[in-house]
Amino acid sequence: MQVDRASYRRWEGTVRPSRRVMFAIAGTMIRRSMKQRLVRYLVRVVVLGVCLVSAIWFYLAAAGQESQLRELLARIPDLDALAFANRKVIQSTSMLAVLMAAVVGTPLIAEDHKARALPLYFSRPITHLDYVLGKFLAVFWFLALLLLLPPVLMYVIQLGFSNEAGLALKQLPTLARSLVPGLVGCFVYGALALGTSSLTEKTNQAALLFFGLVMMAFVLAQIFTRGLEDAAWKAIAPHYCIERIAAELMPMPSVPQLSQIDSGIKNIPLAAALLGAGLWIAAGLGTLIVRIRKVEVVS
Repeated sequence: MQVDRASYRRWEGTVRPSRRVMFAIAGTMIRRSMKQRLVRYLVRVVVLGVCLVSAIWFYLAAAGQESQLRELLARIPDLDALAFANRKVIQSTSMLAVLMAAVVGTPLIAEDHKARALPLYFSRPITHLDYVLGKFLAVFWFLALLLLLPPVLMYVIQLGFSNEAGLALKQLPTLARSLVPGLVGCFVYGALALGTSSLTEKTNQAALLFFGLVMMAFVLAQIFTRGLEDAAWKAIAPHYCIERIAAELMPMPSVPQLSQIDSGIKNIPLAAALLGAGLWIAAGLGTLIVRIRKVEVVS
């Protein structure tokens, strides 16, 4: 049967969907992803585990029971415990964020290519922008659970176990600064995952391509940094860009006990880190948009 006789004609009416259609697409993708055992495992075990460990660690730190932070607070009275904890969490969740983006983000476009579903989607009153934003919101939601939820939990715990008046407003700027690196990570890894997903019809190939791209960026950053002796080349790797932005927004006091947190990250120029993150986002979304725009829609 021909496609135009199967009721797949392009919409020619005047009715246009509301902007809420992107949220409907995102909700459908989230529910479909949660049906996969590996995704459920990552959400329930990895995400909840990271949040639980962060919450317990910060509670012990706030109560003065965590040895490292207690020693630091004794030597550095002006150390912001929330900023210190968030810097630790950002360092420990970088590879988990890559894994989450690979498992959740890379199948979103590849499966539609494999099912030849894109012409059907765009034959209805759904724009390319609606489709792209809906898919991006889906992967963004999963990454936000890993990158944005722990700082919020630690902020709530700090408020719950403190009697200091006005602490909520006092720590609100720290919370806002703590969320920025996570937001950058969501945009970078989400855009890269969708961009690589649009290049192939097989989800396994898309995941390997995404992992290979991230690892190649890391290796090239190390090679160029050591060969040219310029720390700016570290901005090639996405996670270095995220850590440099975190170091700028949540600076640590210059003491030997905190030297391993920065570990040369501050040698990367902030402009290079911002440029690197922006280029990765533009490359991922640009690839996705170009591939989507090439879909032939039945008219």
